[in-house]
Amino acid sequence: MTGRAKPYTRLPGRGGMIFLMSRLWQGRDHLLLVHSSGVTESYQRFYFRDIQAIVVRRTRMGKFLNWAFGAGLLLSAFALGCGLLLVSALKAGGGWEIGIGIACGLSGTTCLVALLFNLLHGPSCSVHVKTAVQVAELSSIRRLRIARKVLARVKPLIDAAQSGAVPVSAPPPPVSVS
Repeated sequence: MTGRAKPYTRLPGRGGMIFLMSRLWQGRDHLLLVHSSGVTESYQRFYFRDIQAIVVRRTRMGKFLNWAFGAGLLLSAFALGCGLLLVSALKAGGGWEIGIGIACGLSGTTCLVALLFNLLHGPSCSVHVKTAVQVAELSSIRRLRIARKVLARVKPLIDAAQSGAVPVSAPPPPVSVS
């Protein structure tokens, strides 16, 4: 293997929908947003000298998902309780009560795991890059913690490219985003 430095460094975060995955890469003088569908790839390049703003905006999607998963958890617990009451009231030995218990337990466990996963990842956000020509969403960044990490790495490079200075290698202090 050659001793050359890699031209791109993958930045934190990944996003996507059902069949579309997004990744953000840092080049020497630009950001590269890669959209991949498994069959095709498309690229958007944002040169540091052209970036006018990076806008980070908190969204309500994380709270909405918390409510949805919490409601699913409560409904599963309610259905399990009602099913057990029905079984004890009927005292039927048909075996279908085991199926009700398993179905409610699996759906409740799934909702609980999804709720904990969403809570641990923190607040959601959307990130947009503004240049003179376009405003593009960085769909690979969906959480505020990841947005702060990316901004901390990219901000000194943007400042250096726009001022003509050489970027420092020491990491800057964290950027506060509201």
